[in-house]
Amino acid sequence: MLFSAPFFLFAEENIGGIFVSTSPFAQNSINRYKEIYSTGFGQKQLFQILNEKENLRLYVREEIQKRNLPSVLEYLPFVESEYSPLAVSKSGAKGMWQFMDNSISGLLKKSEYIDERFDPWISTKAALTKLEENFKLFDDWLLAIAAYNCGTGAMKRILEQSENSDFWFICENGLLRDQSVQYVPKLLAICSIAEKSELLSASGKKYFQDFEYIVTKNQFYLDRISSELNMSPSILRELNPALIKGCTPPENLYTLRVPNGKRISVLYALGKITMPEKTFN
Repeated sequence: MLFSAPFFLFAEENIGGIFVSTSPFAQNSINRYKEIYSTGFGQKQLFQILNEKENLRLYVREEIQKRNLPSVLEYLPFVESEYSPLAVSKSGAKGMWQFMDNSISGLLKKSEYIDERFDPWISTKAALTKLEENFKLFDDWLLAIAAYNCGTGAMKRILEQSENSDFWFICENGLLRDQSVQYVPKLLAICSIAEKSELLSASGKKYFQDFEYIVTKNQFYLDRISSELNMSPSILRELNPALIKGCTPPENLYTLRVPNGKRISVLYALGKITMPEKTFN
């Protein structure tokens, strides 16, 4: 552990597997967002998005449970992108987990044809790996989550300047930028509301498992494959959002997702498409 353990003057409560201080500053920070998301439009927006994206939430939840991570992380994609796989921020962060170009090294692939930041399945694994790395570095989940927002380098510099490594201490003393100060309480508030509410859907559907894989060796356009199968083009696009040009990369192997039960049909369709296409409408 690089930093000394925080010294708590107040009792703690458990929110989504993380112990949170009950100090006035911490509770006021969290309650600010509880007020926003527990009534009116804020509540409607929160549960509408969480329920509409239940398929992705269940996948994130499963990956979190596999790694024995805090359940609060299930709600981090809401804070990042409102669970939108194709989200692009003003600063250039992309995907459901909002990775910047300079943060994907060793975690995600990006090329002329592929940007895995847009793939919710692959980027989820990358984001959880990054969060695990942050926790190993800071030995504190609140710091690890805040560092996901501000960067590990920035967090290291802050803690080097601080007499206390407690997240709430560095926030209250103005050592952390406001965006990151608000980031963690917002997440904690949303988790607290969602985990106690009956408005959160629990249908148990597992759409994220309703696909199979095919390895392609040439360039194939998703719309052309869909046409051969008399399938809506949106289906393959939604299953393969990392294909930013709508086609598999030429001269490289690519693992393509296809709807469950369609693997043989897609292989047959690929066999009929003998020449890579330049354009397809």
